[in-house]
Amino acid sequence: MIERESMYKFDPLTDYLEKRGTDTVTLSFSDIERIISVKLCPSARKYQQYWQLCKTHRLPLAVDCAGYTIDSVSLTEEKVVIKKK
Repeated sequence: MIERESMYKFDPLTDYLEKRGTDTVTLSFSDIERIISVKLCPSARKYQQYWQLCKTHRLPLAVDCAGYTIDSVSLTEEKVVIKKK
């Protein structure tokens, strides 16, 4: 797994999820952009693979670091459902 320090851009998302503590969190892509104070890259809106956990995908890794997993993503609605592990 990638060290948390290398995901600094998404640290605010990790912090947000850790503070939420709820079992399920639904966020719009715009919500995520507000949380991290940066626009998501175009791939986030085009490809489901962007949201899959792997060592090169920083956003899913940040979610994983908070103890959550990405349950589902709707590219058309620009929403993501995140569930506690």
